Amino acid sequence: MHWNNHLSLLLLGRANRVVWVVLALELIFEILIRPANYHELIHSDKAFAPSTARNINRYHLVCETLGLLLFIPNFPCVFDDNCGERIQCSNIWASLLAVTDDNGGKAAVGHIFLGLNFLRVFGLVRHWKQTWLDHAGQGPNADSRKLP
Repeated sequence: MHWNNHLSLLLLGRANRVVWVVLALELIFEILIRPANYHELIHSDKAFAPSTARNINRYHLVCETLGLLLFIPNFPCVFDDNCGERIQCSNIWASLLAVTDDNGGKAAVGHIFLGLNFLRVFGLVRHWKQTWLDHAGQGPNADSRKLP
């Protein structure tokens, strides 16, 4: 089956839209369900209980928010099918900057910007942590025992 290039870009753009919206909503809901006394909990004897560890910490919150914000310059490519190097701070712009600059300064900026895409991994790490906590936190004394 031969895929039309425009159709595949359109489908990929729609998938990116859905994933970005789901990740943004999930992050907002994680903030909303975080207990008001979270700072006190992490400094108490319940800090290592699975019920406390399930809440999103500030480190993951900042990194995931930054990862989602860094994807915003790619919206014209994803939403309007308007891709190209003219979109400042997009992945295409950073890739071209990283490989086409002669003096190295702009290439470094392109490489740094592409490296910041790694911040998206923090969402995966948080999901892995929560899956591990769900598995380790099962049982009658799950909230009172400390995890190894």
